[in-house]
Amino acid sequence: MRTSGTELPSEDVPDDEYEFRLPAETSLGRWLVFDANRLLLASLVVAGVFAWFLALTWSGTLVVTNENTASLLLSVFVAGNFTLISIVITINQLVLSREFGKPHTLRERNEGIKRFRESLESLAGVTVGPPDPLELLRMVLRNIADRTNALREATGETDDPRLRAETDRLADTVTEETERVDSTLDESQLGDFDVLVSMLFYRSAWQLNAARRIRGQYADTLPESAAESLDELEELLRGFNVARQYVQTLYMQKELAELSRLLLYVGVPSLVVSSSAMLVYRDPGVTVGAGPLVVVYSAVAAAAFAPIAILLSYVIRVSTIVSRMPLLSPFVTDG
Repeated sequence: MRTSGTELPSEDVPDDEYEFRLPAETSLGRWLVFDANRLLLASLVVAGVFAWFLALTWSGTLVVTNENTASLLLSVFVAGNFTLISIVITINQLVLSREFGKPHTLRERNEGIKRFRESLESLAGVTVGPPDPLELLRMVLRNIADRTNALREATGETDDPRLRAETDRLADTVTEETERVDSTLDESQLGDFDVLVSMLFYRSAWQLNAARRIRGQYADTLPESAAESLDELEELLRGFNVARQYVQTLYMQKELAELSRLLLYVGVPSLVVSSSAMLVYRDPGVTVGAGPLVVVYSAVAAAAFAPIAILLSYVIRVSTIVSRMPLLSPFVTDG
């Protein structure tokens, strides 16, 4: 079994170099980074902030009846929420910049997409491929599996047992992994996180490297039909890499657009609550009793942290995906 640079659970360590590699060391880590609903995760952070401030005030570490201390913290909350405006603007610029362009730029982009689709359709042997991106990916995956099985059949009659073993190993793993991803795509819609995860850890770079290694090591004994299958397999794997990057781009746009919208929905009420709480501290004294004030101040602090909690919950997943997304190259990247 291939070892990993970090101590992963045994079920997460690939049995061989072609298999998936899951990203988190524990099931809790995978849940926090990938599986958890982002709003649920943000709610847990807000609840933790509320409990933390409640503990500080009840223990006497934070004296909320002190007007100077409390007002200073509230002013920090208000100033922090104002910075969300610039964050939202930056996110929207990032999302929209990919959609705008001059006519010749948009035309070149459209022509590039057209050529890419035609190359995949030619490899798949179809006149017109499916218009849905996920169905197009499924078509590519099915053809990747078909080419590896054709490679196995073409090398099955050779006299080199090592060549047969290499192609059998590659074909078995590719078939298993393409079926796994295909079943996920069949049950999902474009933009679903499950789609991205299933493709994120499909180790196409290892498979591409294996195909190139087989070609190099067994060039003298490789049948012509096997060489043709290897050519098409490499092209399909490169096409899969491009399609995977496109799906990642669509997902990131969706996530960032949703994040900016939620920051506005939550940030404005949070700003109003934080600003209104400052009215509690006015001459001749605090307008709320000491007992209720502890709960009120903790609730205000939690509300002030709500936008940051949402930002944290989304950014931690997006940044992890970006750091672990395989590159558009034959190099193997472990994120």
